Amino acid sequence: MRTLLAMPLLALACATVDAPTAPPASAPSLPAHLADPDHNPPPWCPSSSHLSAVGASTQGREDALAHAKRNLLTKLGNSIHVEAESFSRLVSVDGQQSAEYRDVQRVLEKVDFRHPDLIEIVDAPQRQGDETYVVACLPRGPTIARLESDLDTDVKRFDTWDKTAQEAQTRGDRPAFVAALVNLSTAMAAVAPTLVQIRALAGSPARVEQRLTSRWLALVEASTKLRAQVRFVLDVQPSERMSHVAADLTEFFRQALAPLGSEVRLAPTCPQGATATYLISVRADAECNRGSLGPTCRPLFEVMGQECASGRQVFRSGLEKIKVNAADPRGEDHALRAVVRKIDPQAIRDELRAAMKSELPGEEVR
Repeated sequence: MRTLLAMPLLALACATVDAPTAPPASAPSLPAHLADPDHNPPPWCPSSSHLSAVGASTQGREDALAHAKRNLLTKLGNSIHVEAESFSRLVSVDGQQSAEYRDVQRVLEKVDFRHPDLIEIVDAPQRQGDETYVVACLPRGPTIARLESDLDTDVKRFDTWDKTAQEAQTRGDRPAFVAALVNLSTAMAAVAPTLVQIRALAGSPARVEQRLTSRWLALVEASTKLRAQVRFVLDVQPSERMSHVAADLTEFFRQALAPLGSEVRLAPTCPQGATATYLISVRADAECNRGSLGPTCRPLFEVMGQECASGRQVFRSGLEKIKVNAADPRGEDHALRAVVRKIDPQAIRDELRAAMKSELPGEEVR
């Protein structure tokens, strides 16, 4: 039974409530709250103040109790599933599913109800023939109060990062804003499951929900606008050995950068007075060794990112994860062309995204 109560509610929501077994025709009819508990809740557990469910079993009281609790959690899980979908739509920005939104969405897919100890068995079990019937009740008020208490620490953490993000935004400190937004995303993912459970039990949002979601939406929208302002200046300088594949290399890096900002311009230096612009300088070389299949070559990169407005170096990387090589019996030039064709722009993009993570607000799904 302990394992049963730990099951995620959204998984239980996929199940159906076990209906009490109808008695034989000759048996006395069941009380209304046992025969049709959804429409006739027990008088001691009115639907206005309680969530209730009936469990029945021929195996005795404990098994009937387990069925009752499972049915109650399934009913709660169905309500949470509906509220999770509603909340999920609420925290998206104009339907855009940002990286921050996906962090929240992931936790909403699996919500655990952590207070099964609040489930009450108020009335004595009833028997009819071989069946034992048990009614389980969950009081809405005390459960909501416990959930609101659970929120306190996470709400304080949310408020701290919200304030940090606003201050960074005011002074134009992009790295500090991005760092605060990442932490704010974690904080929102922490409060979201509890907010959804309160919605399911109360039939309305928690007192703090509107404040949290409005601040969340404002900052995610601000991050989206910041992202739209990002521009790149790309300067690819190949070694003499790589000069004949310079155009291909430039195109690979242009493709890699394009989804990370609004524009990629080819130039050796930053434009005058540029803001939200980064110079990406690429030095490309290769290492080639002779083998039985002819020259075998692998590319060597040194990539530097610089913020144009301040001259601040943002990152320096050798793109160590780009591990490709190629051989060609016709000679080194052919081997170099072959190895460049094997470079995946997505792999370069992933490396650049990781290197620029302190500068780029949450990436939008494209």
